[in-house]
Amino acid sequence: MENYQVKDISLAPQGHLQIEWAAKHMPVLNIIKQRFEKEKPLEGQTLAACL
Repeated sequence: MENYQVKDISLAPQGHLQIEWAAKHMPVLNIIKQRFEKEKPLEGQTLAACL
C-alpha cells in the first residue's frame, strides 16, 4: 500500500473543477485519453511529473 502526504486536501474540489475545465476546453486531451485507454502505451511504466 502506498502512503501519500497531501498538503491541503480542501483544495481537491478546485482541482476537480480545473480538470473538468480542461476536458471541456482542450479537446485534444480527450482524444489522447481515448487513444491511451485503448492502446495502453504506458502499461507497466512508472511516470513522475513535477509542476
